[in-house]
Amino acid sequence: MSKIKSSLSNYLMLVPLVYFIPPWVAQNISDNHLIVTLISLAVIVPLISFGLMPLLSRFSGANKQ
Repeated sequence: MSKIKSSLSNYLMLVPLVYFIPPWVAQNISDNHLIVTLISLAVIVPLISFGLMPLLSRFSGANKQ
């Protein structure tokens, strides 16, 4: 996958996560900005790293052998 496609797909995957997860954490867990940020990152980073990016690379054919 080209760097541009990878960057664009990364952006498109991050936008909804960054838009919805922090407000949910702030409403349901804590109003403290630092806690919201740390918990949100603890959710978003593994989702991207171990869930969405591997799925995308599998479906895009980046691992063809």
